[in-house]
Amino acid sequence: MRRLRWVCHQTARSRARAQDPPTHRANGADRRWVDPRPSHGVGMSHDMGVTVARFVRSAVGLGRTCRSGSPFTGLLGRVTSVSNDSRLDLASLLLSTPPGAAMLDAIEQEAASAGPRDVESRYRSQSSTPATVTAAVDFVEQMTIASLEVVAVKAEMDLGGSWWDDSPFQMANALLHAGSRRPIAEAIGRRFGDELQQPVHLDTQEVWLMDLEHFELGAPLGSDRKPPISWHTATWEGLFTASAPPPEIVSHLLFAWEFDFAAITRWHVHVDPAARVFEIRQPDDWQELVERHPSTRPVHPNPGWELPGLNWRDISSLLNVPGQRAAREQMRSFVEPDWNSVAAEFDGVHLTWAGAMTCEGTIIDLPDGDVAMLRGWCSERTLWLNPVLKNPTPLAPPHGAAALFGYEGDCIDPRDHPERLHVDLDRLRYKLRL
Repeated sequence: MRRLRWVCHQTARSRARAQDPPTHRANGADRRWVDPRPSHGVGMSHDMGVTVARFVRSAVGLGRTCRSGSPFTGLLGRVTSVSNDSRLDLASLLLSTPPGAAMLDAIEQEAASAGPRDVESRYRSQSSTPATVTAAVDFVEQMTIASLEVVAVKAEMDLGGSWWDDSPFQMANALLHAGSRRPIAEAIGRRFGDELQQPVHLDTQEVWLMDLEHFELGAPLGSDRKPPISWHTATWEGLFTASAPPPEIVSHLLFAWEFDFAAITRWHVHVDPAARVFEIRQPDDWQELVERHPSTRPVHPNPGWELPGLNWRDISSLLNVPGQRAAREQMRSFVEPDWNSVAAEFDGVHLTWAGAMTCEGTIIDLPDGDVAMLRGWCSERTLWLNPVLKNPTPLAPPHGAAALFGYEGDCIDPRDHPERLHVDLDRLRYKLRL
């Protein structure tokens, strides 16, 4: 199963790169911000799509105009993305978005069966009952933030994964029953809402690497950022980091990120404190990013089932769900970020856990029949576009991860493997322009 998914990933990526390059639309005049800092290396404007900033949490004040039109300075002065209401209604978003509905479905199942699921077992959408909803609310009160994140990652993959033939049906059932699970969503919002919306912690950023045979890092940060790759609405010329995930979720992240068929090394990286980061807490934030920096193509490059494209499937079951945001029968163009344009304004884009639980695979309807959707990030992550990272330091595997999930050998300490240590360090130095 693991190897099959990797082969499909590589094949689809090759197909996507062979397509015609996307077209670019001018940025909306009403979505601009001004960086008051003098140009001193980080965030300098560029003429050829290459930002001379250094390779994710900013301590420098960066005022900009938010969607409501008022000046806004993010937490600790960092640029953040905000909606009209700075208080996120997480419960309503969980009820109305595919990843949120999938997570609520899985939590109700967990409350009924008790006990964690094996990473390779699969959730399937179940009907809801008042008794199990009440049990699920009590279950949420006993959950840790890590256990909630595990369920979120696994539920989205199991019910909405591109490789499942029945994903449209599973997601349709989860969305149909989402309304009856409002008490679960509200319990999650009360208990975890603030923590799930936390902006990126710059001092806890980790890069995870597979060996060179299975995973290439692409061109150095700051290079021309080619159109988004298949499987991810991201660019291969960027670099993903995660914020020091807890041991309980490690194996689930490896599976979700397609990192589960070769040994992984983990590296802490130092982030320039002046790095400019765009925060994504909800679908509206992703919409703001693609509208400010749009790149369009006639088909979705991701081999998913949600939109007409390489792997489109029968979505008739979903079309009967009122207001569903999981799939569309037709679209004019798929709109995603122009990463060269994004990099002129931001050094990184951070998907919060709230964003991951509400954005992954969520359809965003744009004017004139265009569609946007974040796909393939799978969890809290930051995509770095400019060289603002340095000092890669090897880390030991998370304590207890293999014992909990039986993924021995998936995480190794590079210091115990000198050849791997030197190879990965050279790769990171090249990628980070060190």
